[in-house]
Amino acid sequence: MKDETHSSALRMAMRLSSPSINKASPSVFLYSFEMPHHDSHSGDIRFLFDKDYYPRRKKMNDDELSMDKIYPTYIRMFVKTGQPSSDWKAFNSDQRNFMRITHVTYENGSIVEPQMQNAFYNDEAHLWLEQFANVERRALEINRSKQHSAKTFLADEIKADDIGEDSTDTPVLFWMGSFLITLVFVCLVITLTLLVLILYIRKFGYPSWLRNKVSDEHIEERYIFRFLKT
Repeated sequence: MKDETHSSALRMAMRLSSPSINKASPSVFLYSFEMPHHDSHSGDIRFLFDKDYYPRRKKMNDDELSMDKIYPTYIRMFVKTGQPSSDWKAFNSDQRNFMRITHVTYENGSIVEPQMQNAFYNDEAHLWLEQFANVERRALEINRSKQHSAKTFLADEIKADDIGEDSTDTPVLFWMGSFLITLVFVCLVITLTLLVLILYIRKFGYPSWLRNKVSDEHIEERYIFRFLKT
């Protein structure tokens, strides 16, 4: 994941420093924050807030306390002057220079402090920005080729239908459509007929022919009429 993040940062720096993209040509300063135990995503945020706001600062070691002074100074100077520090050179797309922000004290007493370096993660950038980009371009070309083939096939089929080369399915579709329309019409007529009959019974009672049938079955009419009129 870090390789992809570094490559994205490099690509953004190259884009922002390009005169064709940014005509004002402001200076771009690329860096990599590499403090031990704080080099993950947003690991630098704890060095930007006040220690009262971020209580864990009370447990900082000597290197972290040094970074607590160095890193905010870079940010503050960049906001005020447009350059983080006098020894921090602006990004150059050919050199791919960057500031490696770190502060590590080894057991032998040697100290690694922030320093300028070139070829910003060159191997990772080559993998993500060139090799993977070529794979993506090739995949897009294949996809476009498949889409073009599909469009050509559909165009040929439509053309064949227009000139009558393949019209065997037309009668089948016509009769299927006619059958469905007829079926819907019949269902609609039956539904309307039943609705009219129900409304008639609720208002006028059973017709004579239906009333006689009910009497033949020994069902008292008053209960049926009462039920229908409620």
